[in-house]
Amino acid sequence: MNESLVEWTLLREQNYLNECLGLGVKKKIFQQYSTEYGRIDFAHELNDGRIAITELETVIDNKSKLEYCQYQCLEYANIQFGTKEKPLIVILIANETPDRYKKQLINFSKENNFEFKTYSLEIVNTYYKQLIEEAVKNSGVPLVKPVANNFTHLACLNRFMLPFFDLEKDVLQRDDFIEYFDLKKDKADSHFKVHKQMAEYFELIKGNF
Repeated sequence: MNESLVEWTLLREQNYLNECLGLGVKKKIFQQYSTEYGRIDFAHELNDGRIAITELETVIDNKSKLEYCQYQCLEYANIQFGTKEKPLIVILIANETPDRYKKQLINFSKENNFEFKTYSLEIVNTYYKQLIEEAVKNSGVPLVKPVANNFTHLACLNRFMLPFFDLEKDVLQRDDFIEYFDLKKDKADSHFKVHKQMAEYFELIKGNF
């Protein structure tokens, strides 16, 4: 699973996220929030009133990923939300990360007074499948925010997947979609682009066209 899908799932499975963090999460206050110190994956208000900024990662299995995670957390440490108390920085990574990188992040967290936490990719993947199954049964769960062209429910992806079914093909070219949806040159293809991007986001298709 990519990081976006892990984030999407964790923020909908509040009980499991709270179990992983172990910090007493009260409510989410930010998600993908841009600051001068970088883009915050998500932040929560805790039961004790503190704010926790979470740097979410999947499997950290090389030096570049490790150093990026460390750099980003050090940047987050400079953020203040109008209170005297600095936010708590949480490193949340997949438990499937090799031990050598876990140990380095544990030591890094201790040195900087950060919190080091893990989650299971296997468990998150199970929750993700359940969420998608529920979406199919209920004609699509609402997305967090409406996106371009009023794309508000997962069921909107059915329109993009329909050509594969009707044409009985596993691989399609851009020209196939142009013909199927009658996307002539003088017609705006904004809807097509949005559906394509969302299908890629949920890993329903892959390719470049």
